[in-house]
Amino acid sequence: MTALNIAEMGGIPEEAVAGHRIEYGHKAEENFESVLKKLGVEPLKENLSQEEADKMVAERRVAARRTFEKEDFEEGIDFHFFNPYTGRTFPMDMSVSNDEKVQSVKRERERREGIRFLPLSARTLEFASRGADRDLKEIWQSVEAMLRSDALDQARGERVKSSRLSSPA
Repeated sequence: MTALNIAEMGGIPEEAVAGHRIEYGHKAEENFESVLKKLGVEPLKENLSQEEADKMVAERRVAARRTFEKEDFEEGIDFHFFNPYTGRTFPMDMSVSNDEKVQSVKRERERREGIRFLPLSARTLEFASRGADRDLKEIWQSVEAMLRSDALDQARGERVKSSRLSSPA
């Protein structure tokens, strides 16, 4: 049983627990952003020209951008990734929660809305943010699996939300 589960059962007000979850989630997002930099994932610009996107595809370069607080809060999207397998971006929701109910809701949302769900271990993420090779490799494998899954779903025509970050023509 986690400390949060114990706190909830112990009568600690939901507002306090919710505040802890938000802080914990933001710390995990900061760690993930740090890990992406260590892995060589490029910062994603708001607008990619078609030429830039094509070049990134040809060079198999991955890029990501952390969302703004409003988008994170209102839509539950933590990052946008540029997928070099498809030449398109997709929204992603990352979580370090090991609560099966939370993961189930996020997986259903991925299926229904196309917002990719990336479950990560808080421990692995923490060590990877400090530069631990084994943990960096584990995070990279998770990101790579997400990119491939996104590409397969797009090829099958199963994606609901997808965008190409490009300048208007």
